[in-house]
Amino acid sequence: MSFTYSKFTHNLSIFFVLVSIFCIQLPTRYMDISLAILFLFWAISGNYTYKFHRVISNPGAIVSLLLFLVIGLCTLFSPELTHESFRAWFRYHGLLFIPIIISLMDQNKYRDYAIYTFLLCSSVVLLISYLKWFGIVPMDFMRTDGNGPVVFRHSISQSIFIAYAIYLIFHKCKNSQNRIQIAWIILMLVFLVNIFVVVDSRSAQISFIAMSGLFLYRYWKVSYLKYLLALFFSLIMISQFDVFKTKPRLFNIQNEIHLAQTENQVNSAGYRLELWSNTLLLIKRHPFLGGGAGSLEREYKAFVPADHIVTATEFANPHSAYILILQESGLIGLAALFFLYYWHWAVASRLNKQFVYGSALKGLIVCFVISSLFNCMLWGGEAKFYYLLAGIFLSAYKPQQQNIKSRILSLFFKMR
Repeated sequence: MSFTYSKFTHNLSIFFVLVSIFCIQLPTRYMDISLAILFLFWAISGNYTYKFHRVISNPGAIVSLLLFLVIGLCTLFSPELTHESFRAWFRYHGLLFIPIIISLMDQNKYRDYAIYTFLLCSSVVLLISYLKWFGIVPMDFMRTDGNGPVVFRHSISQSIFIAYAIYLIFHKCKNSQNRIQIAWIILMLVFLVNIFVVVDSRSAQISFIAMSGLFLYRYWKVSYLKYLLALFFSLIMISQFDVFKTKPRLFNIQNEIHLAQTENQVNSAGYRLELWSNTLLLIKRHPFLGGGAGSLEREYKAFVPADHIVTATEFANPHSAYILILQESGLIGLAALFFLYYWHWAVASRLNKQFVYGSALKGLIVCFVISSLFNCMLWGGEAKFYYLLAGIFLSAYKPQQQNIKSRILSLFFKMR
């Protein structure tokens, strides 16, 4: 009976991991509900020794817990400690789902289900987006607070998710043959048109280009990078001519910055530059431990003049994960974040017998690192996009037989 109960709750936990991945591109509240149910079944499913062993033997899980604790400690020792900081620290709770998923996902078939689940949800979002674009359904269908063919989430988030889905489709195209390969290629082109034409999100486009370079280098090495570079520079040259009625936003950054600086015009590039420069001045007040989680809004409102593009009455989202963590956790927090990237990449490199999972994890890291330059990707649905999928791929790691002491020494001193 005990075995049956444990197996039943374990299978339900796996099921809600997949539900949570499907909800990545849905409204955040659906993901939060599915993750809460996942945590419940994980907590009552037993087999705690096995779960602990999988977590403690996986460097990717340990560094995720480390980053969460570092942010909390920086909040605790912040010179401007408030009870709001502890509530804001909870926004990073998604980091805890990396070790939870690692402790659960112990079979390749579950990891494959997760990849197909993410691609399925991406396809549903894409279908609705095109139905909006062609005028078949109204623009406010499934989203009443946004313009354009965007579904459920913000255009930036949606396009970043779609860009990563294209990277996964690259692998499907490479590993398929005949009609199935043609079907994957057609789907890939449909996805590409969405992020470059239909929605036209710069963050997703830059992330896609970076992931494409990674894929070409991974499978065809440096000799094929020249073709990607030639294509990229050709797009830049074409964009300088009046071939299209409107240039892609990717090539309009310089003009936006000029308009923001000379005419005080509110636009995406100018908005970000002003936020970054103002927030960097705040960071100088507490560079090592930061101002604590949630401190930015309070400090920004007390600092910024009302005549700026970003007024003091607005919520100050710095639109850069690195500037945000510098403000909240200082250089210590930023170092912990890069430590997480380093070890997740290292684990991906060690998945020698699992090429798809290792390459998929590296693409996810590249996508997240690039997107975080221009967006706040450390909490909310965007962060859980990384945490959930990273947990899936990290779970494929199989350590050598070592005792716990050897693992800890290997983790902190064998930086290879």
